[in-house]
Parts: sequence; structure tokens; C-alpha cells
Amino acid sequence: MNLADVPCGVRQVSGRQGRVKGGQEAHRGQFPWSASIHVEHGGHFCMGSVISSRYVLTAAHCFDGRPADKFTVTVGAQDLSSPEPGRVTVSPAEKIVHQGYKAGQFDDDIALLRLDAELAWSDYIQPICLSTEDAKTFVGMRGIIAGWGYLDEWRKGGERSDTLQWTEVPILARQTCQQWFDTANKKVKISQQKLCAGYKTGGKDACQADSGGALTVPLGGQYRLTGVVSAGFGCGRPGCPASTRT
Repeated sequence: MNLADVPCGVRQVSGRQGRVKGGQEAHRGQFPWSASIHVEHGGHFCMGSVISSRYVLTAAHCFDGRPADKFTVTVGAQDLSSPEPGRVTVSPAEKIVHQGYKAGQFDDDIALLRLDAELAWSDYIQPICLSTEDAKTFVGMRGIIAGWGYLDEWRKGGERSDTLQWTEVPILARQTCQQWFDTANKKVKISQQKLCAGYKTGGKDACQADSGGALTVPLGGQYRLTGVVSAGFGCGRPGCPASTRT
């Protein structure tokens, strides 16, 4: 599904295939729908995905207890620590949280940010397509996650990356994911709203500050957003991955 006025899920910049934990550095324009959500006085805080010139899709839990005016959204970036031509920072005019979401839980963990100004499309700012396929379509395929989050768990002394990192993770059947969480003694129910992607042995995963980012799958010549990074325990731990199905 395309909500923008230009083709979605298409890169305008070609180049090498490039940390998200266990990942590699992206080149600029590789994921032009990636948005960095900054919290006031705190820098990069969560990820988001550009779905149209006025809306960014992200995770609801990123905004627990905070109004929209405490955040800004940066798009067109690769290295957050250095000035880059074409990078844009805008303010959200409104946050729209799924009506079923409850703080501290991860059902319906999805939200929209309505921006206070329209984005201008460029080589580095493009919209992502929204998947309309059944989740079973993607089981066994390799999804992509990207973010400026921590390279390892912050509790273990991990540091946040200034450069956009990405990795590939296999998409799992819901029943398989539930078994993994049960085996890890984690009391998480993998409902039909969830989509799991990751490795049973861990090692490659989204990490803190990657929340709200896209789980994308290349399909039919387009990248499609199939999930939003949501729940998990730590980073890259064995058997503990989950995203919110879009």
C-alpha cells in the first residue's frame, strides 16, 4: 500500500550493501524512509518510518508520558553526528497512538506522528510501502531492520551508534516465536498482532533506541514495511524477538 504521492519502497541511491546489534553500517540513501526521533534534551530516542509527506509511523511506547512537542523528527540522515546536505528536522504537530495501546504493555504498540510541515522528496527522503499481505506470506523470508540504536545492551556498557546500521533477520511463524519465548521463560503472548523475526541463538537484533523502526521485506521490486520494532528482552539474546504487525 502506497500512502504517498510518489512511488514507495524504492531507493533513489544505489551503492554497496553496507549496527543494530550484529549488523553493518548503511550507506546514505540506502534506507531513505528511516527517521530518527529525538527527545528534548536527550538526542536520538526512537526510530520511525516515513509513510507519506506528513506522517511517520513508529511505536507507541516511545511516547509514554511525553507530549508530541517534546520530540523532533530527523530524516535524510546517515550520520547523526555530522552535518549532511539534504537532511531535514521537523516537529510533530500531533501524535496519534493506537486506541488499544496501554503503557507498559506491547499489544497495539503502534503510533503515527503527523508532521507540522510536508517533507520534500529527495534521494535521501523517500516513503516506505505498507504491507497488505497476510503475515504468513513472509515466514521464512529475510527481513531488514535498520537504526541508530545501541550496538549492545546499554546495561552491558553498549554505546549508541551515530551512523545508521542495518542487519537481516529471518521472519518466523508465530507458533515458533511463542515456543522460543516460552523456552526462555518470558511471559509474552505472541498474538496475531505480533510478527517475530530473529535468530534462536540471538546475535543479530534491534536494540535500545531502535524501537519504532521498520521491519521491511523486499518484494516485487519494492521494500514493504511488515512490522514495527516493539517488544524484546535485551538485544540479540537467544529466542526473544517481536515486532508489531502493521
